[in-house]
Amino acid sequence: MPKKQCKNCNKTFPIHDRDLEFYKRIDVPEPTWCPDCRNMRRSAFRQERTLYNRKCDLCKKDVVSLYPADSEYTIYCHDCWWSDKWDPLEFGQEYNENKSFFRQFGDLMKKVPRVATIGAHNQNCEFVNYTNYSKDSYLIYGCHQAERCFYSWRIHHSKDSLDCLQTTKSELCYYGIDLEDSYNTHFAYQVKGCQDCSFIFDCRGCKNCFMSANLRNSEYVYKNKQLTREEYEKAISKHDLSSRKEQKKLWQEFKELIEKKAIHRSVNSINSENITGDNFINAKNCHYAFNVKNGENSSYFFFGEDIKDCYDSTFTGWPGELMYENLSGGVKNYNTHFGIVCWSCKDSYYSDNCHHSQNIFGCSGLKKNEYCILNKQYTEEEYLALKDKIVKKMKGDKEYGEFFPVEISPFGYNETMAQEFYPKKKEEVKNRGWQWQEDLPGTTGQETLIEIPDNIKEVKENILKEVLACEKCQHNYKIIKPELDLLKQLNLTVSKMCPNCRHEERWSLRNPFHLWNRQCMCTQPDHGHPGRCKNTFETSHDPEKLEIVYCERCYNKEIY
Repeated sequence: MPKKQCKNCNKTFPIHDRDLEFYKRIDVPEPTWCPDCRNMRRSAFRQERTLYNRKCDLCKKDVVSLYPADSEYTIYCHDCWWSDKWDPLEFGQEYNENKSFFRQFGDLMKKVPRVATIGAHNQNCEFVNYTNYSKDSYLIYGCHQAERCFYSWRIHHSKDSLDCLQTTKSELCYYGIDLEDSYNTHFAYQVKGCQDCSFIFDCRGCKNCFMSANLRNSEYVYKNKQLTREEYEKAISKHDLSSRKEQKKLWQEFKELIEKKAIHRSVNSINSENITGDNFINAKNCHYAFNVKNGENSSYFFFGEDIKDCYDSTFTGWPGELMYENLSGGVKNYNTHFGIVCWSCKDSYYSDNCHHSQNIFGCSGLKKNEYCILNKQYTEEEYLALKDKIVKKMKGDKEYGEFFPVEISPFGYNETMAQEFYPKKKEEVKNRGWQWQEDLPGTTGQETLIEIPDNIKEVKENILKEVLACEKCQHNYKIIKPELDLLKQLNLTVSKMCPNCRHEERWSLRNPFHLWNRQCMCTQPDHGHPGRCKNTFETSHDPEKLEIVYCERCYNKEIY
């Protein structure tokens, strides 16, 4: 198996035969950056969770935007951007063969209007991004069909929940991480089909369980001990989740349960085969992939659904086929290469924020267009001839096959998902010539309330008028009425951490996008092996941590 040295981080990475076949199929050179650096480069173009107040550059109305008021980009509100009040072809420019293609594209991006936030078909959801078909929600990101949800990331088909991460088809949930089909379940990680549970990890089909792990179809289990209903109710009555002090104590105990006592599966997967990575549902022949649902023959993928024959993409699919180096694209995309937020496109290359278009190259902001290069209209014959000329020149310049350079991202690295996935310090980012946002929104030192009541029963409506300070980062934040109403309904107290710090706390529990070769840690004598199990595997569980990780066979024997 040939190996290459990453031009960005200098680490070596393999090129598999299946990779070579795919690159040959779509006629692109082999990548020069390793999978992690390629994902980092793409993610530096996705800004999700930093929102600014500014005016639309067309209608002049106030708008919530991904771009600050002093941005050098032209920003339109949703209504203006999707209207027929402007024509993206008005910004078309001639291709200059004496100038770098990426530099020309960067110039085009600064001229073509950009939409304030990404999303569609939302109601009463002003402060959201990358969110669709949602209602009455606040500060949610990457979400779909969320109703009355708050401070959550990738919460889908769910309602009346807050502070969740990667949650699907759930209701009345709080602090859920990788949660699915659950109801009234709080502080839960890798849980499916559970109800009326708190502080549970890797549980399926459970009811009334507390501070437990690795349960299946269980009820009235307290700290992994089976109790009667009366014994269980007596045991949990000792824990008042309406108290912040008690919540903190239980959260620390829960993290210790996950890190030192629970059994971890080497790879989390459901109905999947021939896979390497983590978090798969209905996947086949997917490698170095993470969080893939309904995927086939796809590698180096990060968060994708309904994908086939796709490589090197992040937040992509729904569905997508024959895609390469795409970010936030899909929705019936076919043969789209090197794209950012391109939806329902076909045969598109090096394009950004284009929709329902085909046969386009180096375009931005197109809607229902064809045979365009750098937003200039051509005939089919002219388009094909110029496209071939540009590709040849880009190959000579070592540009073709590479995603857009981080230098032309509209965002500061510290604003983007790249900082969440691959955190870097300001000095390193600046030394690489990448942007760093110095003036992030938010305030410190303006708090009007220092002591927040410990118990939700003591929290009064007047807290909605107060400015609070995060106990971790000292940034100010506020409580909104729907949030307070839901906390009172769930009998859970107000957090003393701001939404960003709570998100970071949840995110820290998930495994990184990296694989290690490890040996199963099982030493159970009844699992069919003498001493420690000899099975080895690739896993996203860091060997530096204390987690107990089993191979698939030993995990199944232990749990089932």
